[in-house]
Amino acid sequence: MQNIKESILKTLDTIENSNTVATYKNSLSYFVESLEISQDEAVSSLSLKDFIHFVKWIAEKDFSKQAKKLHVSAMKKLINYLVVNDLLEFSYSDNEKVKQAVKLYIGKSTFTPKVSPIQAVETIVDTVFQQDVYSPCKERDIALILFLSTSGCRRSEVANMKVSDIDPDTCSAMVYGGKGDKDRRIIISPKACNAIADYWEARGSANPSDPAFARHDKKSSWRNGLKPIGPQGIYMIIQRLSELAGIEEGVITPHSFRHYVATKLASYNIQIAQEQLGHSSSVTTGRYIHFSQNELAQAHKEIFS
Repeated sequence: MQNIKESILKTLDTIENSNTVATYKNSLSYFVESLEISQDEAVSSLSLKDFIHFVKWIAEKDFSKQAKKLHVSAMKKLINYLVVNDLLEFSYSDNEKVKQAVKLYIGKSTFTPKVSPIQAVETIVDTVFQQDVYSPCKERDIALILFLSTSGCRRSEVANMKVSDIDPDTCSAMVYGGKGDKDRRIIISPKACNAIADYWEARGSANPSDPAFARHDKKSSWRNGLKPIGPQGIYMIIQRLSELAGIEEGVITPHSFRHYVATKLASYNIQIAQEQLGHSSSVTTGRYIHFSQNELAQAHKEIFS
């Protein structure tokens, strides 16, 4: 059985970003400091009360609210590692109690940076890799966000998509029965394609008739096959990621990803953006385009200087 110190090192090994590793290492050193048992004790000696105690301990420190929430995120990463590797018994109820402790002693973050919907999408893409959720939900969320941010699909189109609709060899997908009952082929990024393959492998099923993106909550039974994630489920994932990223409520919705793709493609060619989004008119596509002040200033400089 691993001891607490070894488990922390193993947890840090699961993180790819070196900056995140350094930050979480510092946070987990606080966790060790807060413990009323030795870090050389078997990790099985940890219990819910130790994690709740850490939340209270951090809350009393002279840290900013954002720093406190970051330290708690590192603790959740440790819990995730322990549970996935069967090193700790930690129930859904235990997890909810930790969440309630964070709300009670630390509260919700008041830091809500003012960002445009375009910037918000890029923040969500970064954040989805950092969230602490169990497999295959994490792999699904990564695949879903990368798909949305490179396909420009409506959430209803994504919810209806099957495994057979996505072609990994060409990094493309078929959208059937889009708005106006029009079918179209779209292109997605190789990174999105790889993430989708990783997700299908993590959930252990990639039958052609399976939903491309499925539900993995307690209410969805796998006995009768995978159930597709609904439009509301997609909305809830984006809202959860927005809260985690500290993005002001209402700044971003699933449709923001469609605007994001339109803006990126239109900077190259508006007709290409029109084709990808399935618009019958470039005028409609034009309503989806949002350029930043820096991009407008650069364009103005190139044209008029």
